[in-house]
Amino acid sequence: MLMSFFTKSSKGFSLDGHVVGTGNTVRGPGLQISHSGKIKPLVKRQFRRKQAAIKCELSLVNIQEVGEGRRKTSKLVVDNKRYLGNIQDISIGGSAIKTNAPIIVGSRIKVSIDYVDNYTISVLGQVLRINRSIATGSIIHVKFLKVPRRAFNTINALVFGFDEDKP
Repeated sequence: MLMSFFTKSSKGFSLDGHVVGTGNTVRGPGLQISHSGKIKPLVKRQFRRKQAAIKCELSLVNIQEVGEGRRKTSKLVVDNKRYLGNIQDISIGGSAIKTNAPIIVGSRIKVSIDYVDNYTISVLGQVLRINRSIATGSIIHVKFLKVPRRAFNTINALVFGFDEDKP
């Protein structure tokens, strides 16, 4: 199991470990974890992120081969089934989305973000990792692969607070 933690100055670290049992603490039950002791720094984020609470829709995107022989090309096909989500944080490079959708790591997804009334932006992303919780759904971490210019400008305005009247 890979564990990550952050310092007060927002520096991130990770280490390998595994659960060896449970125990009681002053705050209640806790896990006993054995770890390697080899702490590794996490790579700093490439883009600034902003905490958010924005509704979105997710659709799986499949790659379909079209043509034959040398004329064979790939085409992205968006699945008709839509899942609801709630963006927890966002940057121009990706997002963390809370959802109950049955999505697996590596999936390509279309994320349609309800930015304001009658103004939706869509981006193509790929799921990098999933934090699962039975009670509250999952948090999927999505790397954006294709961001149209309008979406790029809107996300940057949100992240950097250019338009504080918007969510």
